[in-house]
Amino acid sequence: MFEQDFIKRQINAIADALSVAIFGKKKLSRIMENEDEEKEGMGSDFDSDILKTVLEHNFKTGNYKEARELIFDAVNKNSSKINLILALTFYDKVLKLSDEELKKHGFSKDEVEKDIEKLKDIYNED
Repeated sequence: MFEQDFIKRQINAIADALSVAIFGKKKLSRIMENEDEEKEGMGSDFDSDILKTVLEHNFKTGNYKEARELIFDAVNKNSSKINLILALTFYDKVLKLSDEELKKHGFSKDEVEKDIEKLKDIYNED
């Protein structure tokens, strides 16, 4: 239990650092405030758990375009901190792949960069 909490805190710290780098400190605090409000609603943890599982599966099977669709469906429905973390985590993994691997699955690092820009736009609208 303690180890799981520690890992979650580490993941959140990394995600927060990435968020600050991408969106800036002001925007991060607004995202976090919205996340606290959303936790009062039902089902958000369940939805994010499903999204995480499906993104992991799509990454392992090379279904990067399907994962992209899921990310933007989730983010457009609920621009929560956890959805941002899941998206950035997925794209971080994808960026570590070779160009050849991505091309084999009809994807590219340029597409990832465009997707990250779209995420910035979505989260800067809030």
